[in-house]
Amino acid sequence: MKGTLVTGQSLLLKGSFSGSLLSSSHVTIDSGAVADHCLLEAASIAIAGRFLGTIRASVSVFIRGKADVNAEIETPSMGMADTSHFTGRIIMPDNGD
Repeated sequence: MKGTLVTGQSLLLKGSFSGSLLSSSHVTIDSGAVADHCLLEAASIAIAGRFLGTIRASVSVFIRGKADVNAEIETPSMGMADTSHFTGRIIMPDNGD
């Protein structure tokens, strides 16, 4: 699937997607899913599959399982499983403390 998907609800991606995924809630990229050349914006994001692109999360990002992520990530909170693979850059904005 290609294009722009905008939702106010949680989203579980199980297939392939290219484009923009925008959610005011939670987005999960499932273990068999591929998001290629993607802009992903959501409150919280969990990635277990493959992702290539840009991620912006207002709350948190967690890369889990055997995920393969190549991205620029902007989020105030970040977690990553020992078994996952990440290439890219992480920007953690100043929270004002």
